[in-house]
Amino acid sequence: MAKMFNPPHPGRIVKSAMESLGLSARKFAANLGVSPATVTRLVKGEIAISPEMAVKLSAAIPGPDAAMWLRMQATYDAWQAEQRIDVSYIQRYSIKGTAAQDLFNQDS
Repeated sequence: MAKMFNPPHPGRIVKSAMESLGLSARKFAANLGVSPATVTRLVKGEIAISPEMAVKLSAAIPGPDAAMWLRMQATYDAWQAEQRIDVSYIQRYSIKGTAAQDLFNQDS
């Protein structure tokens, strides 16, 4: 899978949607049942989207479902971690044969 270069914090997408809809943080927050400070911190990228917030966002904003909001957050978080964590000293293991396929294709 190709790595995305510097994915946006999903709060930027929320901010864009709010602007398109002409919504203030206060009005949007009231609709979601959260504080205006929470919405402000989210659109500034200061807090992550939780599963609960993802459900609320998917109910309020047409388009992404809750899982998509969480994938956007996970993509952002992973990229940020990759930028700050040194893994150069870690030896990569290899799994031979079909064991690698079996490992990642297990039916739970």
